[in-house]
Amino acid sequence: METKQIPEAASKESQMKFTLATLTEEDARLRRPILEAASVAARLALDPGLLAQFPEGYRHLAYLQTRIGYEVKTDMPGLDGPEVAALYRRGESWLEGGELG
Repeated sequence: METKQIPEAASKESQMKFTLATLTEEDARLRRPILEAASVAARLALDPGLLAQFPEGYRHLAYLQTRIGYEVKTDMPGLDGPEVAALYRRGESWLEGGELG
């Protein structure tokens, strides 16, 4: 089993760490989260420059995914803005019987 550690984070609110375990090919390349107790004394040190590269709505998730080697899209809609407003208008129209197109 190949294991990649996501940067360890612990605080009074969160005392768990997330380890992404990647199983071997013969195990059908499954991925599963494993939670383990973490030290309360551990401190999280994020790279502010890397963190600032990602939109606010998914900044921390994108940061972690980048640190374990994934390529993250940075042009996805955030928490608000014209793209999100248009998405809600489209959903409202569909709920009122309009076409979803």
